[in-house]
Amino acid sequence: MSETRRSYNEEYKIQTVKYIQEQTKTVAELALELDIPAKTLYQWLEKYRSFQSESTPDKVRELQRQLKERDQQLADLEEELAILKKPRTSSATQRTEISVCRRSSLQVPSGEDVHRLSGITERLLQMENSKAHPPGHPQSVTA
Repeated sequence: MSETRRSYNEEYKIQTVKYIQEQTKTVAELALELDIPAKTLYQWLEKYRSFQSESTPDKVRELQRQLKERDQQLADLEEELAILKKPRTSSATQRTEISVCRRSSLQVPSGEDVHRLSGITERLLQMENSKAHPPGHPQSVTA
């Protein structure tokens, strides 16, 4: 029970070698896929391999461009990660600047301006007394 020996034409061999060169699989995996002995495929590779199709100057430039893009993406992600790893201050310890605008005078309900904040209590008491005893009305004096 011997296996019949198969023969392949030149065109088939060349196309198979091109297919092998385009794949990322190993020759052993492709041999199983194509049902051709791996030793035969290696022989075809030696005979029909075209090195120019494997790495042309354009292909090399394209691969270099892709490599630079990936390097830039990696650098961007590393920078982003470093930012995320930085310790952040909590709102309890974070200082916020609040600007306060002070007016030179304070208008009270009677329409009078109060120029100083010191003595405001006394001034409010005076205003309260003036409401209780309006001008022109005699004040009662207790003896």
